[in-house]
This record gives sequence, structure tokens and C-alpha cells, in this order.
Amino acid sequence: MPQCITAITPTKRDPLRAMIRVDGKVVATLTHKAIEELGLKIDTPWTEELARVVGDARFDDKAYRSALTRLNRKMMSRFELFQKLRRADHPTPSIDKALDKLQSLGLIDDLAFGRALLRELQLRKPAGPRLLRSKFMQKGLDRALIEQLLSEHEQDHDDTAAALKLAQSKQASLARLDPQKAKQRLWGMLARRGFHSDTISEVMQKLQQEA
Repeated sequence: MPQCITAITPTKRDPLRAMIRVDGKVVATLTHKAIEELGLKIDTPWTEELARVVGDARFDDKAYRSALTRLNRKMMSRFELFQKLRRADHPTPSIDKALDKLQSLGLIDDLAFGRALLRELQLRKPAGPRLLRSKFMQKGLDRALIEQLLSEHEQDHDDTAAALKLAQSKQASLARLDPQKAKQRLWGMLARRGFHSDTISEVMQKLQQEA
């Protein structure tokens, strides 16, 4: 006698999910929506093809729930989340489906993520466009999106003023050095913070005028 689905019962922890039993054995736990979409009902014959389809749905469901758990901990770019799910050994097709769904729901938004990251970086310590670009690339943001973020930053932010303020905050700790050595230290610090050379030159001129 061919096997068939013998029960579909809600789980105790989550009433939106149900256990699918075949001849009394639990073969999968899926959302009611997924069960409905797959057309699973009691007495549905449990064929090899249906077992494969349900297996794929289980992988999709696990990847989606894993992605949600990670997003609940902190905001991430699509690329970051993809990498974390791959390291957790979720199948790539299931990851792509999960990320597409999350993006359609607005739970993944690389533009919003990039803007939040920009604010966070500036709150820590002033950063120039070169450093910002590097940070955005590390997060896997699209190049066109990076250019948009940098353009927005340029319109709303005065890099020269930020670099000058940062340099001024470091001057006291360099007072014991000779002027040339102090200038080299300040230049290197501003370069590491991602400011362009012309911005640094302007800052150095202003510091010299102040002195």
C-alpha cells in the first residue's frame, strides 16, 4: 500500500506552523501558507517527487527563518546576510528565495543600511570619502548605490571642516614633536581616515594660519 500523508497538526510553539506526518512519522514542519501552496492534505500520496518538493520547501523555510533571526539581531546588507547564510550551509537557491522575500517586504534595504552605516561611521570619528567607500565595499553594496551614498554625503557634509576638527583635536598630543614631524603625523592620520589629499592640504594650511 503506498504511503500517504496521515496528519497535518499545528506545532505547540508556533500555531502558524504545522508538522506533516506520513504514516505517523514527522517528515517536515512548514508554515500553513507553504502547506497550502504545495497542496498538501491528509491522504495525499507521498511520492518520491512530493518528498523532494517538500524537502526543498523545508530548506527554503529554514533559510528564511535563519535570515530573520540574524536581522533581528542587527541590520545587515543583502551581501552580508547572504554570506552568513552560506557559512551556515543553507543551499544557495533557498538563500536567494529568502533574501528576495525579505527584500520585497522591506526587511532588507541596502540604501537604508548604507545611510545608517554612514551615520554610525561619522558618529564614531570623522571619515573621508575614501574610507567610506572602502567600508561600503566591505559590506557588499552595489557600486551605483555607493556613488549615491557618497554624493549624498558630499551634499550634506563639509569634509574640510570635519578633517580640520579632527586634526585640531590631535594637536595637543603632538605638541612635543617638532613642527615637521607633527605635520607628518597629522597628514598620515587624516589619510588613514580616508580624506583626499587636497582636503588634507587645505587643513594643513588652515592649521598653519592658526599657528
